Amino acid sequence: MKRVFPVFLLLCVPLAWAGGQWGVPECEFRLDITAETTAAAWAALPLSPSELAAQAGKVAGVPFREESISCARCALFLLDGETEHPLPDSGWFLRDSSPELVPPGLAFPLAAGDGSGANESNGVVSTPNGQQVRVSVQGGRLYLCRFSSSGGGSAPTYLYEPVFEEGSRLRKFNWASSFIPRLLPQEHQTHRVLLRPDRDGEALLFCSGRFMGQLHALSLKETQLLLMVRLPAKGSHRLRLYFQPVNSGVYLSCPQRDFPMETPMVTARVHGLAAERRLPTRWGMLAETEFASVHSASPMQKLTPGARLPSRRVEKVRLSVAGRERESFQVVLAPKRNFRVRECRARLVCGQSVIPPESLQVREVRYVPIRRAERTSPWRFQGLLGDALAEFRGCDAKPDRGNLALWCTLCPPPGTATGVYTGELVIATDRAGDFRLPLEVRVRSFSLPERPFFRTNLGLQYFAKGAFPVAAYHGVSTPDDLRRLSNLYFESLADNRLSPKNVALYTPLTFQWDPPPQGMGVDAPGNHFRLHSWDFTEYNRQLRHFLGERGMAQLCIYHTNPTACNVFAQLPGRPMKERFNTASPFVTMQNQATREMCLVAYGLDEKHSYAKLAQTITRAQFDHLLLDYLRAIAGNLREQGYLDRATILIDEGSNDEFLLHFLSLLKNDPLLRQVKVGACLQSTGYYTRKAPDGSWLFRDLLDTYIPQMDETYDRLEPYYRSDYGLAKGRGTFMPYLAYSSRLSIDVPGLTNRIIGWDVFRRGGCGLLDWEILTWNTSGKPSGSWSPWEEPDGYGNGGTAYFYPPTRRLFQNGPDFTVTPSLRLELLRDASEDFDYAMLLEEVALKARASGTPDLRAEALLSRLESLFDGTVAWTIQPEALETLREEIADELERYHGEAAK
Repeated sequence: MKRVFPVFLLLCVPLAWAGGQWGVPECEFRLDITAETTAAAWAALPLSPSELAAQAGKVAGVPFREESISCARCALFLLDGETEHPLPDSGWFLRDSSPELVPPGLAFPLAAGDGSGANESNGVVSTPNGQQVRVSVQGGRLYLCRFSSSGGGSAPTYLYEPVFEEGSRLRKFNWASSFIPRLLPQEHQTHRVLLRPDRDGEALLFCSGRFMGQLHALSLKETQLLLMVRLPAKGSHRLRLYFQPVNSGVYLSCPQRDFPMETPMVTARVHGLAAERRLPTRWGMLAETEFASVHSASPMQKLTPGARLPSRRVEKVRLSVAGRERESFQVVLAPKRNFRVRECRARLVCGQSVIPPESLQVREVRYVPIRRAERTSPWRFQGLLGDALAEFRGCDAKPDRGNLALWCTLCPPPGTATGVYTGELVIATDRAGDFRLPLEVRVRSFSLPERPFFRTNLGLQYFAKGAFPVAAYHGVSTPDDLRRLSNLYFESLADNRLSPKNVALYTPLTFQWDPPPQGMGVDAPGNHFRLHSWDFTEYNRQLRHFLGERGMAQLCIYHTNPTACNVFAQLPGRPMKERFNTASPFVTMQNQATREMCLVAYGLDEKHSYAKLAQTITRAQFDHLLLDYLRAIAGNLREQGYLDRATILIDEGSNDEFLLHFLSLLKNDPLLRQVKVGACLQSTGYYTRKAPDGSWLFRDLLDTYIPQMDETYDRLEPYYRSDYGLAKGRGTFMPYLAYSSRLSIDVPGLTNRIIGWDVFRRGGCGLLDWEILTWNTSGKPSGSWSPWEEPDGYGNGGTAYFYPPTRRLFQNGPDFTVTPSLRLELLRDASEDFDYAMLLEEVALKARASGTPDLRAEALLSRLESLFDGTVAWTIQPEALETLREEIADELERYHGEAAK
């Protein structure tokens, strides 16, 4: 039976703040409270994170998880009329409510290892793991584990990290926990972990073992989470609490302050709760007629068909763009009567300069069903949510369909003169007249770099791969159509300053090969493969367009993993009789998609995953074959001027023998050592592993570490650089995402965008995503056949940054329609955020070198940290990011103006 989703999902009327005093701009919500106490004393307000989450949900129109309430982002004021008097000592505290539960006199053995390792097997308890302390606990109660340690290793509480979702066979304990890094600092430090068991039982705390550093102290006590305020007198008090949710759907927020047991306190009676929300500046009404009200919205504002739109007026749509930048905004129509939108156009003028109408692209935001809330999202959302950006060909506005959202993207042409351009966006209709919306665009005096600083590898490798590849959804069945189709998607990435895994993935690059003359698997002088008759004509034309003209930042020329890097998969076999080779591994060349597999490998045994697919060759034959192939590719890239963008990707897995040999081959070759080699890290072994002689095992063999950076599996802490002697250049780190809320549809828009500044603040250079375009995930838990009907699979929409051409699964003939998601454009904004930060950092570095630091630039760089609560949580208030971005733009413009004098 087909499920029907209601159009009007969010029927509450938000209490929106439209002006006056707002004491803490960094907080989006506030709650007015009347508190009554019997004495002048410290008072506990009987409010919990779940209550604050409910209050935020009432005024925001979307349910929040209690884990989203940050103990660090709150402020209390005493109200005198409407005058706010700050109460600086107030806030969230923990107060012990039990004696010490860890047995007294516990001895901590010397660390078994050097503390460089971390347990990567969640919830597994075995004898080699080390000594445990067993403590009785009660389900639903809060416990605080305090410990001090040095030498790295894992925390005593590592069994309870919520790596996997509840119900997963891989998750052994369904406890709630605050975040703590899996690999702790080498420096002696004290740490806190808040725990909430799901049932009565025992807590297993590790105090020694191969995954531990040196433990110095360990404590576990039952605790209370209290919102405390010091009131000057008994009686009734009017209080105002500002608070800001963060992007956390999993971790408990752990206060860093303790309330002493010996300090007297009372519990206040609270009533008269009244919540308000501070709406983003760009979220308001532009016009209203008998046919519709028209509203502006930031691109980070997620919309539902039934969301009530703000009634407050905004004067105009204001935008700011630098050279080579694209800027998006939303126009939302709430129809009162039926009409059809026929056309959208804009003309912008500044003196004699004009931004031409074709600089504005308009698309319709389409709604998709969220049937299951993403576990790492701060929202518990189910229903219809705007995500797909369909080509605008006119659209119907009808009250029973709810809000009609238009996604507008402005891209002034190169050479557009600096200045403030004014004009209007005209929305022409068939019977509702024209809506004329004031529009103002400030064109900045500086430009983003031709090639983005933010390097990306976003996949797009499943056009011809898998049981139901992307090509099948488009009805594409020939190599020429495959190339045409993939290029359309590559163009969409290039428009957004992003790069796929390999932009020449389906472009012909032909060569011929001869087998070893004395046979495969025979070691003899000169008995090697011969590669010849290379033709780079089409390949180089593709590179000139996408790497040269479109400025893409990287090109993956070889892809493997540690268990398969003894396999060579690039030899072209016979042309396919069927459509495409859907099973070829580690695709980086068109041959692999259009020809039969011809795999060869050394070191095979019966347990090897390619034992039945690959022919056995000697290691010497493999070495010559691999080097001859990669030298030919790299040599051509050097001639074309693109060798600095070439990368080799080592995927997840573990086999030190094969991998060390593979990397040694590359780094001992004068040409190939110039190609950047990056390896994906689920664990921390590449950072920490040493050879028997004590030298770092991978330190001189990897150019880029690619650690997993999902919220429940984050492996990129800033102190890794100093703790393990890692290079400090930005190219050292390029994290990857797989199951992150940053990829999901049902999250605040800022979460889809935050990755740019998150990577920047951690010293990284870009982002890898294993795949943003594969639609058939039906074989996965909660998987789907089409994101139009069910976007689950790898998180909600994580592998669907584009949508199929129609809601039907397959086509009768070719359909080359490309439909991106708004998350793709928010990822573009993230890339531009990163570029802004890099330009600002250059200003700061130049000023430091001159001996006169630029204090404004330094302060803005420091403020990037204010968006984040440590490693895996960040504010979800869009105003905070947008305001800081504009201040950075102002500073860059000031700097360029002074430099031009």
